[in-house]
Amino acid sequence: MWIRTRPPALTHGGEQGDRSLPWRILIEIASESERAGEHRRRRWVAVILSLVVPGLGHLYAGRVQRAAVTWALSVVLLPLGLFVAGSLSSAPGILLAVALFIGLYIMIAADAAQTVRHAPCPFELAPYNRWFVYLAIIFLVNLGVQPRIARLTASYAAQAFRLNSTSMEPAIVDGDWLLVGPKRGPTVRGDVVVYRTSVGPFVHRVVAVANDTIAMANAQLLLNGLAVREPYESHADDSGDDTSVFDWQRRYLAPGIDRGSYRPTLDTWGPLVVPAGRYLILGDNRHHSLDGRYAGFARRESIIGRPLAVYFSWDADAHAARWNRVGLTLK
Repeated sequence: MWIRTRPPALTHGGEQGDRSLPWRILIEIASESERAGEHRRRRWVAVILSLVVPGLGHLYAGRVQRAAVTWALSVVLLPLGLFVAGSLSSAPGILLAVALFIGLYIMIAADAAQTVRHAPCPFELAPYNRWFVYLAIIFLVNLGVQPRIARLTASYAAQAFRLNSTSMEPAIVDGDWLLVGPKRGPTVRGDVVVYRTSVGPFVHRVVAVANDTIAMANAQLLLNGLAVREPYESHADDSGDDTSVFDWQRRYLAPGIDRGSYRPTLDTWGPLVVPAGRYLILGDNRHHSLDGRYAGFARRESIIGRPLAVYFSWDADAHAARWNRVGLTLK
């Protein structure tokens, strides 16, 4: 499954992701008080700017030093909160870390609003109190500084991802927002992992590791000659058409298998021998999953981490949150 990264409610920096706040609206907000004859600071503007970049609301209020200190603290404390969340294994602990993470944003926004409240009126505009300066800072921080910080902290801090695929149902559903812990220790069979591909990060389940012999016969997974019990696996249809996208498997066929007559399908293929440093990773929803059957074996270094819990879930069809999935830990 393909997953979109960096939900705006949780992530702070990072090379994944996108922000959906319309720039036209942001420019209007930032320039609201810079119009001719208007020199009064507005608290709601400071709050919104603080949520976009911590400290920007303080800059809007004319407090340069406070803005710099606030941003510096956020750079330290937000990754620290993600590190704590990534180190916890229980749902209550993860939710507590997430709550503290969100609470820090709220505290910064509230402090910016309080700073604006005590700003002089009329407010004397400084050279940096212009919408284009705010916009330049937003671009600089989100596209330059924070991605670099995220790369430095990726090995020990948790990351946030959003799922927009059905390939891991029923364990993970379309609309789940996942907290993903960094990779620690060996990757073993049964692990649900987030890993890099040529088209972006995916989340699927490891079914075979190096030197395993893996096959599928009529949708039944066979590991080293034995049937694998997969209570998490599901089939949405019964497609089994021959397709050339599985031809890569010929290079890894087990000894004794005739490569010339090999005709793999979605439900019947192998046996294949997993090479050193590789994994076979499949989606649980086998007929709605663009996984290792198509892309081949995943490299060890492509593994980003392991999903820890669902911290939010949104049902796009019902236009409602799935509160019963919040805090769900993944196994």
